[in-house]
Amino acid sequence: MGYTNYWTQSKKQDRFSDEFVEMAREICRLGFDRGIELASGDGETSFGVFELNEELLKDYVANDGIWINGFGDESCETFSLEPQAEVGEFSFCKTARNRYDAVVKALMFLAYKEGIIRDISWDSCGDKKQNEGGFALYESATKDMSMREEMSRILGI
Repeated sequence: MGYTNYWTQSKKQDRFSDEFVEMAREICRLGFDRGIELASGDGETSFGVFELNEELLKDYVANDGIWINGFGDESCETFSLEPQAEVGEFSFCKTARNRYDAVVKALMFLAYKEGIIRDISWDSCGDKKQNEGGFALYESATKDMSMREEMSRILGI
């Protein structure tokens, strides 16, 4: 798990496609199934402990944007990705090595693959396996096994 994730918006649009949003929700569902408790952007409204609250998931992973955080002590900064952000807008999200970092990375991989963001990177703070959880979630949700190789080529990881 990493500490801070960075990206640059590469496409401005009215809304995210239904396909993109459903894939992003699937990444969140898989994270939940692996014990990652997600929450609203402020980190205070849990998406569920024993069962995922699909209505909350739909509120915070939607066509007009994605706003998620870890829950409680596992929260840090909101991962916010909005379709109407300006092209070239630089963004970041500190996850402070909390477990929701894997979901953030998987969502970044998805947005990168869809051409929504570019120039993705992160602080490793010495953790060479920080990407593993994000790759695993992305691959499970999308069945796309090419992201590891692409990130390795681009980022030298």
